Amino acid sequence: MKHLSSLLLLFFLSSQLAFAITVAEVEPNNVCAEAQLINEMNGITTDANVEVGPGYFVKSPSDLTDIYTFTINADGTLDFYISATNTVDVYIGAAACGTNPLTINDATSDSTSINVNNGDTITVRLEGKNDDYTYGFDLVF
Repeated sequence: MKHLSSLLLLFFLSSQLAFAITVAEVEPNNVCAEAQLINEMNGITTDANVEVGPGYFVKSPSDLTDIYTFTINADGTLDFYISATNTVDVYIGAAACGTNPLTINDATSDSTSINVNNGDTITVRLEGKNDDYTYGFDLVF
């Protein structure tokens, strides 16, 4: 009976963990009309953890903006974590693409959380500086 209790506890704990799924950047995703859909977050209703990257900023030819989008089908909190090899500006939220406020300014590593509502279409816009470098970010719901 002791082993059964341990197995049930182990099963319960493992079912509560959200394992990360990795998604690669796909070009073009430099303007709102070409925003990359993150299928692994699109339409989620329960816990999810998605890693996006590596993404690339290129100085020439200019590719210093990357835009991602997805729709949440539940109320909750979305956590965002960024890591980059140079500073990056992040705009994240449910406003129309291109109109979200600056959320993270000139960071190489930072995080933020936003409240989301069922049906919100979330846009993540990353603005690089005038250089070649990489980034990655995590979304946890």
